[in-house]
Amino acid sequence: MGTTITQNQMSLKFEMAGDNHTVKMCRIEPTGTQSEHKDMQGTPNFHLSVVGDSYGSPMEGCSSISSQTGNAHCTGIEETENGLTIKYFIEKHSLEVVVTMEFIKDTNVIRQKNIVLNKGEKDVTLTHFSSANITGLCMGGLKKWYDNDKIKVHYCMSHWQGEAQWREDTLEHLGVYPQTAHSWDISSRRFSSVGSWNTGRFYPLVLLEDTETGQIWYMEIEGAYNWTIEIGNKNGKDGGTLFMEANCADETAGGFLHTLKPKEQYETASAVFGCVDGSFEEAVRELTKYKRSSSHVSYPNKVTPAFFNDYMNCLWGNQSAEALIPLIDSAEKAGIEVFCLDAGWYKGGIGTWEINNEIFGEKGLQGIFDRIQEKGMLPGIWLEIESCVRESKLYSDGFVLKRNGGVIGGDRAFVDFTNEAARTYLRGVIDRLYSMGVRFIKNDYNLSTLIGAEIGGSCPAVGLRKTIDAFYDFIDEVQNDYPDLMMENCGSGAMRCDNGTLSRFHLQSTSDQEFYYKNPSIASGTLAYLAPEKAGIWSYPYPISYYERPKAEEFLRSKEYKAKMADGEQTIFNMINSLCGTLYLSGRIDTADRENAKLIREGVSVFKKYRSHNASAYPIWPCGRLKINDDSFSALGLISENNKKITLAVFRINTATETLTIDLSKWTNAKTKVKLAYPSNPKGTEYVFNNNTRSLTIKLPKNNSARYFEINN
Repeated sequence: MGTTITQNQMSLKFEMAGDNHTVKMCRIEPTGTQSEHKDMQGTPNFHLSVVGDSYGSPMEGCSSISSQTGNAHCTGIEETENGLTIKYFIEKHSLEVVVTMEFIKDTNVIRQKNIVLNKGEKDVTLTHFSSANITGLCMGGLKKWYDNDKIKVHYCMSHWQGEAQWREDTLEHLGVYPQTAHSWDISSRRFSSVGSWNTGRFYPLVLLEDTETGQIWYMEIEGAYNWTIEIGNKNGKDGGTLFMEANCADETAGGFLHTLKPKEQYETASAVFGCVDGSFEEAVRELTKYKRSSSHVSYPNKVTPAFFNDYMNCLWGNQSAEALIPLIDSAEKAGIEVFCLDAGWYKGGIGTWEINNEIFGEKGLQGIFDRIQEKGMLPGIWLEIESCVRESKLYSDGFVLKRNGGVIGGDRAFVDFTNEAARTYLRGVIDRLYSMGVRFIKNDYNLSTLIGAEIGGSCPAVGLRKTIDAFYDFIDEVQNDYPDLMMENCGSGAMRCDNGTLSRFHLQSTSDQEFYYKNPSIASGTLAYLAPEKAGIWSYPYPISYYERPKAEEFLRSKEYKAKMADGEQTIFNMINSLCGTLYLSGRIDTADRENAKLIREGVSVFKKYRSHNASAYPIWPCGRLKINDDSFSALGLISENNKKITLAVFRINTATETLTIDLSKWTNAKTKVKLAYPSNPKGTEYVFNNNTRSLTIKLPKNNSARYFEINN
């Protein structure tokens, strides 16, 4: 017997047998899909393994077959107001599994969490427990799923200063293909991360696009833990079926091992999944809707501020009253609304958080905050809440994470947020800064715990989960008590930017990238997993590089530097980078000449004009996704919910080609109007929009130049 449940524009197909004692989720697909394949091979939409039993598959490294799912009998199905709950019982180990699927309103997204409860009288040790498992994917159309030109796999790689690099590949090239008729074996590919820099290698999102039927499936996992998303083929007579599984609890990927005593339970991290008619852009649109709806926080008055930060390509932590006051005054003239002091304001090392008042003049740090407020801006400050040095009270009192009997990180350690005294101490730091006028905190996170920490006898993977969840509770408490306090998440850029973390923060630093002409690639990739209003994209006109710091003043005032900046193109390019998301201005803007200062002011004004559009729009990639070392023209757009307005950033990066023709037919019509939105004085720029072909041809004056357009349909 089968049943179908509809969520928005998705159909979830279940197979039920034996008086409903066996319930298998055998397919999820866009509503109306005609798929004729018989060999569905459904499974319960979780996997579970315990010590002493086979994993269920002879394949090393394959997590997505487990013996316990075959033993799981359904004890109840309930359609709730916003989803579906299914209960299973595994008699052999007296384990109850509760699967909760939340249907996210007005989206093609389902959020799933699972709980396993020990209802027996003996300890049971878990080695694997998935957050979600879906099967029967890409079954529509005439071609088999393993036809090499049918399925594209989209995944996102990252490195420090090289984040958000999307790639597409074939299943066959990734090692997923039918190779046997025996259903106990699978071929699969894992995308995974170990440690608290959980997005430093891959972002935890994988998409399967069926190019034949024009449909796409997606799965993402939430939380700064060890994680795995696996795609694979469960073999069978007709070539088998595709599955995707997500978990943060796997012995073979991070060392998960957790003992449930009688009456104890374990809850998974959340995973989201779904499908939609369309391709990559349509999938991103659905996930962006979900992420906006799941955010715990919003900007005061629902308005995304214009930010300035004094670190990147600017002071590099070398703060003083003499250096800051000109920057504060220049930021105010530019129209900045939040001015953040980055690292450099404290003494004694991170975790001590003792103010170094001596460097800030007669009135100390409070005087700097007062100056910022007098200029009509909100003060912000940098912290690294989760770290501490040996000289700090946090370290000396033992409030740090440990593994194998030693402190993780050595002299630069990680705070154990399960410790109440540690949380109380750090809450006092935030309370004091708030009382001084701080309304924005940039929380950085510059190292990874690697596999995790041992807390209360836990394995490192579970210990990592415990401290991260306690940190989330801490941030939630601060946000609840100070609703006007904005907070940024930064992990050396975007080394930790999953949605479980980002749902608790207003802003995410998208990268620590120092070369402005590489930021379009990072912005292009970032908007596929981060809503634009949370994507803090650096703009640093008048930059001082890390290696030029020792002679910064001499360098800034040299004839060579002034000549290089004179035409304003570097300033324009930098400002347009930030117009793709949220403006995060830096650089030595206090030394800008009159024309460049005008371009900075104009860029801030343009950001304010379009920020409400950005905060409700969705990304489009008319030229495809840009790779970080591509030398080419590129374009990145944001389109409104009703498809009436598009903002389009166009970049010319290290190429001799002067013109680009962009096919905009997917997003425009015969009555579309195009205008240049920035800069107002576009020297050497020409553009033509062809209403018949609905294509935009643009000529830019030189390498590393950019322009910003408004398009109305």
